[in-house]
Amino acid sequence: MGPNIYLTGFSGSGKTTVGKQVAAMTGWSYRDTDDEIVAATGRAIEDIFREDGEAAFRKLERSVLESVSQDERQVVSTGGGIVVDERNRRTMEATGIIVCLEARADTIYRRVSGPEETHDEQAVRPLLQDSDPLRRILSLKAERQAVYALAHWTVHTDDLSITEAASEVVRARDICSNRANSRQTHDADLAATVHTSSGDYPVWVGWGLSHTVGERVKTLLDPGAAYVITDNFVHRHARTVQMSMEAAGIPSHIFVMESGERHKSLDTLLHIYRWLAERKAERRHVVVAVGGGVVGDVAGYAAATYLRGMPVVQAPTTLVAMMDAAVGGKAAVDLPQGKIL
Repeated sequence: MGPNIYLTGFSGSGKTTVGKQVAAMTGWSYRDTDDEIVAATGRAIEDIFREDGEAAFRKLERSVLESVSQDERQVVSTGGGIVVDERNRRTMEATGIIVCLEARADTIYRRVSGPEETHDEQAVRPLLQDSDPLRRILSLKAERQAVYALAHWTVHTDDLSITEAASEVVRARDICSNRANSRQTHDADLAATVHTSSGDYPVWVGWGLSHTVGERVKTLLDPGAAYVITDNFVHRHARTVQMSMEAAGIPSHIFVMESGERHKSLDTLLHIYRWLAERKAERRHVVVAVGGGVVGDVAGYAAATYLRGMPVVQAPTTLVAMMDAAVGGKAAVDLPQGKIL
């Protein structure tokens, strides 16, 4: 993945305006493949379509993209149909990240036909010169949607300002660059690194990772001991995690709580506090939550409050826990008056 940002998406998705803003925010140069074609041929885009046909235009477009891709640190706005050609996609994938700017058909129609659209901007959309442009947008967008979806990242621009959309593109660049770097260091399971005001932490996603938790924890901490909290449904997975801790030289203990929402309570929390105290848990030790959302909430809350805070590792075993309970450090228990209080 090279150091360029390629903006793809349907005509009217905001590639030009957002691209210029991204270039201003990053200090990178800005290029537009349509502008490059005009500069190289001395002809307007609509003239090429009308006189030579779409096939001739696509050939010029491919040649221009290959030339532009030789440079680095660029924000490149591309034509709406450039991704249809697999050769173009390979060129962009090899030399940068592809960010698709997405928008609904009605949003696109409003943008390309509204008063803010100048005559010159309308002129470079020859495929939308139709007696029923909204119908044409729906049809053409549907044809291309599958290849738009192959981008490294997608930003939905319907309700975003230009600055907000550009900020999302810059964020996409940073995230995708981190992913690429992790793969270069042979950690293909590192899905993301989350940056917070109190520190950064990695997120690993993969198959069979419970066998590797010990070594992964050891690369981040020197905990001295680990306290694995689980429930009676997934105890065997927690045992795998415990063995991985022991193999990494980290003494570990398991607390098995009853499963179910009704056990996400202060009573369960009190049992965990006593269990940690009996084992002389220290602040430099680590709590590991192995289970669904209930386990993640209870273990996370225990880690956050015992000894005024201990490190915690979330090892979610359900899809909901992966998508919700294990994200963002959320932790709480239920009271008779309400849940997650």
